[in-house]
Amino acid sequence: MRSTPINPRARAFDAWHLGDLIASAASLALLRKPGRQVRASHNPGPLFCALLVVLLAGLLVDDLSIADPRQANPWALTERLAVLPLALLAAWLIERISQRRQIFLPLATVGLLALGPGLALWPWLSSYLADHSLALWAIPSAYFTLMAWQVSRWVGIDAGPWRRLASTALLAVGGFSAYWLLPPAPWFWEVNWEQDETTAQLPFAQSAEAIWNAQPALIEAQISALAAENPDKIDLYAIGVAGDGSESVFHNEVRYLERLVSQRLAQPGHAVSLINHPLTADSYPLASMSNLRRALAGVAATMDIEQDVLLLFVTSHGSSEHEILLGFEPLPLDQMHPAALRQALDEAGIRWRVLVISSCYSGGYIEALRSPETLIITAARHDRTSFGCGAQSKITWFGQAFLVEALNESIDFVSAFKTARRQIRAREKEHDETASHPQISVGDQITTRLSEWQGQQRPGPPVPFDPPDLLAERLRRLANTEAPPPAGEAGQRAAAELANE
Repeated sequence: MRSTPINPRARAFDAWHLGDLIASAASLALLRKPGRQVRASHNPGPLFCALLVVLLAGLLVDDLSIADPRQANPWALTERLAVLPLALLAAWLIERISQRRQIFLPLATVGLLALGPGLALWPWLSSYLADHSLALWAIPSAYFTLMAWQVSRWVGIDAGPWRRLASTALLAVGGFSAYWLLPPAPWFWEVNWEQDETTAQLPFAQSAEAIWNAQPALIEAQISALAAENPDKIDLYAIGVAGDGSESVFHNEVRYLERLVSQRLAQPGHAVSLINHPLTADSYPLASMSNLRRALAGVAATMDIEQDVLLLFVTSHGSSEHEILLGFEPLPLDQMHPAALRQALDEAGIRWRVLVISSCYSGGYIEALRSPETLIITAARHDRTSFGCGAQSKITWFGQAFLVEALNESIDFVSAFKTARRQIRAREKEHDETASHPQISVGDQITTRLSEWQGQQRPGPPVPFDPPDLLAERLRRLANTEAPPPAGEAGQRAAAELANE
């Protein structure tokens, strides 16, 4: 085994000679072979200095990314420090493969400095690539591989090209495996919702009892606003259900359905919306099974249950056990199951049904809901997930394809489904996602009824998707009531400005 003696220049390096380290790290970060030869050292000082630089860089990026009000993330330091043992392990492997002594600490130091910019910026960059799963793994893979190749050249792994290729592959696979095995490094700062003047200090919070007691009146307001049915034609009435109150994406779809029904599929006064969302708890009834039964009963009392058509649109998260999430903290709502939904529909007595279920594993609802007078459309097969939910999303992939695009081209639900299915599959291929396989079940008698309805309709113009500003809406409602003024200067200013618009 070869050894590299410690010469006077190496001692200078050993004595915190960071210039060589930084220059070498910069070259590797740019995927170039460093011009300075790696030198032996047993001083851990530069390594700890490099670790401090990486931590400070992450803190700087976090400081610029997350505005006040914020609070320290207690887990951030632990996750960031996880790079240290990984860097030490990689450096030890390189030292063993290259058969050079005392380059363990310098290699770990240079590795930390080289990866520092990426470690600091990747959480920010990956948030912009959330819809591009291919890029999320391709970019780190390519970067790790190219850097590993330059490291192999730099340390002098010269026992033939195959050994260098093998060492490069080992380092690249190790680095990429660590990237996937470690949880995403949380930022040092996170939003402190409890101190957000424009949200938490406004009088949004209501007691669970007050929210629940308000449900009959909220449901009655929706039912009372329905337009009377026209005995000379087939009317379409819609009920939208936004199940998960922790994400606005489901709210956005049901609110869009309101506009789509009012402006294109029917007329105003033909939609009821049940929404779980903290900013609409005072204006929309909750999406609960009891409220769904009330809504179905109210729509059935308004429409001609033997002539008119019900469009039920449910959007939320779904489980592999075919349970659809109905969630609104802190209320412990019952979840939606296929048999319970079928029972609620049958109890309402509405004959003609178009049922659209947008959730993961939603194909598991087809058998329970099937009937000759029913058209069922689901966003996924019984054993597949669907895509597009999440805190950063405005609308799901299925909602975009079916509601916004397909139904704005044709009001034929079957044709719209086929269009949406093609668009979703193309998007899944683009993002390298497993196919969700949206499903459709067409009852023997429903086709004729929908053709008659379609022939009587004069569809309105396409309806653009423009999700509302929930906070602005909430502030307007507060400004128009006798509720106490919002607490905090920012909240009072926002409410006053919105009230004067």
